[in-house]
Amino acid sequence: MPTSQLAAAMRADIAHGRAPLTLGDLVDRWSSLPVRSAKPGASTFPNRGPLDRHVLPRLGNRIAITITRADVERLMSTLHADGQPSVAAINSALAALKRALELGVRHGYLPSNPALGVRPIPRPA
Repeated sequence: MPTSQLAAAMRADIAHGRAPLTLGDLVDRWSSLPVRSAKPGASTFPNRGPLDRHVLPRLGNRIAITITRADVERLMSTLHADGQPSVAAINSALAALKRALELGVRHGYLPSNPALGVRPIPRPA
């Protein structure tokens, strides 16, 4: 997002009495909303564990609107290069991050989801 658009979005948040959300704040909101369960009448909450373990320690204090697709791709590459966690855990974190950021788009905190289009890491054969 160009700097001028970022500044305009942050000014709009402040004008509406909203402090810009960090990624950690956005994940807190996302994980507090129940989702439908496969069982009729039941609901569960999103699994934020992969984000707590792998994403928030690195990006949790960043203002959510400043996170770019390049940041998400770099995070996934860094996690994979470190060899820990597993590919499955990295992909699980990416899927959860996409869902949390999508909530930010739906609620007007973000203009777009920077994790959309980021491909999961291929599983080893």
